Amino acid sequence: MSKRDYYSLWGFLCAFFLFLIVVLNFSVEKVTGKPSVPEVKRGYIFDRNLEPLVITLENHKAYYVIKNDNWMANTIPPVVKNYLPSTLNLPKKGIVLLSEDLTLDEVEKLAKEENVLIERSFKRKNLVPEMDFLIGETFNGYGVSGLEKKFDHLLQKGEPLVLSLDLKKERKFINVKKQLESRYQVGLAEIDLSTGEVLAYIDDKEKPLFEETYLSSIFGIPNKNQKISLWDLGGYFLTNLCGKEMSVDFVKKSNRICNPDLSSFPKEKRMFFIDKTVVRVYFKDGKMLIAALKEKSGAPEGNKEDNKLSPASEKFDAWFAELL
Repeated sequence: MSKRDYYSLWGFLCAFFLFLIVVLNFSVEKVTGKPSVPEVKRGYIFDRNLEPLVITLENHKAYYVIKNDNWMANTIPPVVKNYLPSTLNLPKKGIVLLSEDLTLDEVEKLAKEENVLIERSFKRKNLVPEMDFLIGETFNGYGVSGLEKKFDHLLQKGEPLVLSLDLKKERKFINVKKQLESRYQVGLAEIDLSTGEVLAYIDDKEKPLFEETYLSSIFGIPNKNQKISLWDLGGYFLTNLCGKEMSVDFVKKSNRICNPDLSSFPKEKRMFFIDKTVVRVYFKDGKMLIAALKEKSGAPEGNKEDNKLSPASEKFDAWFAELL
């Protein structure tokens, strides 16, 4: 056997045994009604005012186990018969699905029956779909992207996550993005200068502007060879205003961390040009707004007035300033 064939055989065997493990775990859950790994209802995600953003829905299925070849229709409990359209076509042995979506009252009644199995599962539901770029996704109960992944260790335990975001502000940002997204890629973030909390944030899911990196010299920051993101830019301004190391955060803070000194920032607005992207930074009432606007290539034509607007237009200044 060649070395290549040897590794191919081992690869096949590993894949086969992994398949067996998955099948056996699934079978254990179906037959015993108990998952192979204990399940905990994943923690909810809230905004700073305890408005729910992501919840976990609990689902229950019921199965009836027929163990005896010589069963009679009159041996089936009445409560089980309510879920069967007929007893004529039931198998001699096997498992019969009774319901895919039981209420808790139904679960309580059916769980008392000897040959009824209850299967419990959880489904994650994002109540604000426009925030999926930030919230992320789960798979098999595990966070695989976004905040679901970042705080998976907490949410896995069933503990709630209270974000710094304000849902009311977030909806305003979402509306702005909807009005501009046909012609522009939009990234907006409002940050509390006294805590570093992100109060609202909207961006593109596939290529978020706040995740792109740029030469720090574009923003007048020393070290020309360093590349930073817009989040790093926010942290840079926070650090300068507070006189100590600061960074942005999506978790709600209970106390102020600093008293920002805006006297060192005489301008309420700063603007930076990066190819087709224009980045604006506004300071007002202890808040900072970072607004990134990038012109899309091949964008559909709007009216004549819209076609004349470049991302640097002052019209956007009035629009963005109202968000603070």
